[in-house]
Amino acid sequence: MKQHTLTLLPGRRVIVCRDGDLIAPALASAGIFLRTDCGGKGVCGKCRVTLSETSLNRVSHNGDDEKSPHRLACRTRIHGDISLTIPAATLMTATPVTKAPALLPAHYTLAGEDIREDDLGVAVDLGTTTIALYLLSLSNKKLLGSLSAKNPQTTFGADVMARIDAVRRDEEALSTQRTLVVRAIEWGCRELLKQAGTSADQLKSIVAVGNTTMIHILAGVSPAPLGVAPYDPVFTDIRRLAFDARVFTLAPATRWTTLPLLSGFLGCDIISAALAVDLMNAPPGTLLVDIGTNGEIMLKNNDGIYAASCATGPAFEGGALSCGMPAVEGAIDRVTIDRKTGRASFTQIGRPRTGATGICGSGIISAMAELLRTGLVRPDGRFDTRRIKGAIHTDATGNPVYTIAPENKASGFPAVTITQKDIRAMQLAKGALMAGIELLLKHSGTDAPTEILLAGAFGSVLIEDDALVIGMLPAACRGKIRFVGNAAGTGAVLALCDRKKFTAMETIAERTRVFNLADDPAFNELFINALGFP
Repeated sequence: MKQHTLTLLPGRRVIVCRDGDLIAPALASAGIFLRTDCGGKGVCGKCRVTLSETSLNRVSHNGDDEKSPHRLACRTRIHGDISLTIPAATLMTATPVTKAPALLPAHYTLAGEDIREDDLGVAVDLGTTTIALYLLSLSNKKLLGSLSAKNPQTTFGADVMARIDAVRRDEEALSTQRTLVVRAIEWGCRELLKQAGTSADQLKSIVAVGNTTMIHILAGVSPAPLGVAPYDPVFTDIRRLAFDARVFTLAPATRWTTLPLLSGFLGCDIISAALAVDLMNAPPGTLLVDIGTNGEIMLKNNDGIYAASCATGPAFEGGALSCGMPAVEGAIDRVTIDRKTGRASFTQIGRPRTGATGICGSGIISAMAELLRTGLVRPDGRFDTRRIKGAIHTDATGNPVYTIAPENKASGFPAVTITQKDIRAMQLAKGALMAGIELLLKHSGTDAPTEILLAGAFGSVLIEDDALVIGMLPAACRGKIRFVGNAAGTGAVLALCDRKKFTAMETIAERTRVFNLADDPAFNELFINALGFP
């Protein structure tokens, strides 16, 4: 395939790319990551770069002004040698993880191997939408830092099926996706090491957890079989990986380990979470729900553990939304609507110096709950334009929208809104989760959970009543919900610090019975019934 050069100005660093490559993944393959809050849909405007004058006719235009030097890197394809400048605001910055692994049960003894005092390790929670990294001292088990970043594979699609399909259509997509995620992890490791004031030669071990597709891609194994029935993984065992200096330039001698998988749609992330909450020793009826782009459910019963997955999609992580973004600085994470005026007030993550840049998973759930409480959204999911005069307006296409934050002309950020399409995405996500929970309870012979352990992207900030108001969890569980943060990340930390936890995870996998809910004839009826709001 024809190759071109991409020259970064002003330093004139040169990157070799293929004809037709998008600018954003081409940069990411070289370890340069841009903000792609919308997951590469071309709507957030955060990945804007500036092309040199001679480059304007060597890229795709996508309806943009052909004379303008500004382009969205996630939508612009390279068709010749180009030069560009990346504005500082476009570069991805390190974001401290708000879901740090504080959930370390007291009865766990974090015993390490024979290691040197200054040896370091990184635990990685490799999500479809977000990657979380935790840097630890392997000698004293101290957490030295944590951060999260957007998974750059989103340029291949928001969900695992899109990325599997990309590999099935083009076998080179496997290598590209693998390189993207390794470079993203490398970028995160560099940031953590810099923040901790330590050097790369101290990094000795990386333990990664994630869903089955993400782990296959990381291991360089085609996930194509996961895209067709019977959706069987190529492997489920613990894998030791090695990356040479051409792929992982930071510390090629680092030992990489991935943990055991359950099935095609239940990965080592849910096993890791089960280890973190000690599900094996939990009371019967304990339900572990790990919410991400793919909802994963585990139920402890008298005769073992039952598990299932449900395709919730990326909405709960801020994806597939018109103004969605990961839970990073600047994202709206909580919304309150005035009952008389219909105006919204909100809080944001961190201390942003600009206005609201988008809304994350906990924010959209909070906003949806408020829209339902005020009657601005009906139980069928439709906007009610008559409830509060002027609260719902129409956009340029004539469709109804609700505005949470107005356009910030000073910073250039567009208005943060909720559209009818956003509400539909939330209905599909919470409907799949509720149907999955109900079917798993049925298969296990459990009337109702005795406790729900809610993990995932917003497990530490979500308000219980908001989740119940929108119907993403059973109403009978009021007062029984416990938020456990990023339990998958916590389990990865435990495994990083104590190799005996690998065996514990294998035991969990052996004692877990997996159900494919999509094959259950009752699933569709339960799913349709769960689409409406309570």
